[in-house]
Amino acid sequence: MITREALKNNAKNVLSKHYWMGFAACLVVSAITGAASGISSGVNMLSGVARIGLGATYDPHNISSVIPFLGLSIIGMIIFYSVIIAMAFFVMNPLTAGLTRFFSLLRKDRDELTEVFYAFKQGRYMNVVKTMAAESVFIWLWSLLFVIPGIIKTLEYFMVPYIIAENPDIEWRRAFDITKKTMDGEKSFLFVLHLSFIGWILLSFLTCGFGAIFLTPYINATMAEYYAYLRTKAITLGIATVEELPGYPEAA
Repeated sequence: MITREALKNNAKNVLSKHYWMGFAACLVVSAITGAASGISSGVNMLSGVARIGLGATYDPHNISSVIPFLGLSIIGMIIFYSVIIAMAFFVMNPLTAGLTRFFSLLRKDRDELTEVFYAFKQGRYMNVVKTMAAESVFIWLWSLLFVIPGIIKTLEYFMVPYIIAENPDIEWRRAFDITKKTMDGEKSFLFVLHLSFIGWILLSFLTCGFGAIFLTPYINATMAEYYAYLRTKAITLGIATVEELPGYPEAA
């Protein structure tokens, strides 16, 4: 049975050789995330400016003057949330898969930063989008039943971005089947593994959150180590085949 200490030690060994490339990969994803958030905020701001302009024409004695204001508010809200969803599904989710691939390859002494954009390559993008979108939707739906079911499903679907990053052609239902069966009996371990970083995360608040970006490579490297353990478990127990989880070649 793997231990949290072993996972973290393995991650430290990897980062002792590749920390700054791991840092760069996390920084790139954070920058794109910030840009996507900026676009969404910009759309919301423009909608707000338009509503203020229409609000100036509001006449309490003329109910018809309210209709354009309400109409624009509804349209603005639809556009705003559509942009957020589109950014999440078509940009951030594929980047998440790419980042998991990057850190899995880092274990093999391969530190190509371009692997972060792996999902965007022709022929695999839409399957990555579909699989990752299904994960996001399922977690959201379970979260509607209050927080705990959402947390449980987040833990259960842990392997999805790693599986799709390793095999971008795998059918999305099969990816979910593999992660559900493999994570049986593992969810509590993963939950505590996440909690074990709380001290570092709280410490990063002393730098107004800036220190968190230096911590992110450590967390990602540790999770890549855990996925490697889970992948071995899935193949050993016959949950998945080597063809479904082909792994990554060693550095040339």
